Amino acid sequence: MGGMNPDAQDVEKANQLYWESGKSVNQIAEDLGLSKGALYEMISPLASGFGCPLCSAPMQYAHRTAHDKGVLTCSGCETQFEDSDPQLGPLSGEGASGSVPAPVAKSPYTASSGSAPSRPPNQVLVGTAVLGVGVGLLLARLLGRR
Repeated sequence: MGGMNPDAQDVEKANQLYWESGKSVNQIAEDLGLSKGALYEMISPLASGFGCPLCSAPMQYAHRTAHDKGVLTCSGCETQFEDSDPQLGPLSGEGASGSVPAPVAKSPYTASSGSAPSRPPNQVLVGTAVLGVGVGLLLARLLGRR
């Protein structure tokens, strides 16, 4: 399976076996001549085809247990949702900032950069302001009923 740095074919094969076979991680690692740690380093999250309702980034399954339980994680803001959540919709092509989220490769296995991109400061500020206004209106309504 290559040396210390696996090539793209090795990574693709490891992801295909991990996501599409019923084999255990131990079996896959053994079949590929890898340690479990080396196998896990090669595994990428599985693209779901859903867009995050909060930031429009692609949603993905972090690992097989998350897939089996239907837990999606946003690749942008790292918020988690259940895949049956009615808020989730298919990726529409346009994100909240007007950018088009596109997969880097044709593989459904999305590459993980190790850290989530941070939101632009103005997006955080606007979100905080909207949340503050909503909480204020709710409190005013509740206190006005007394």
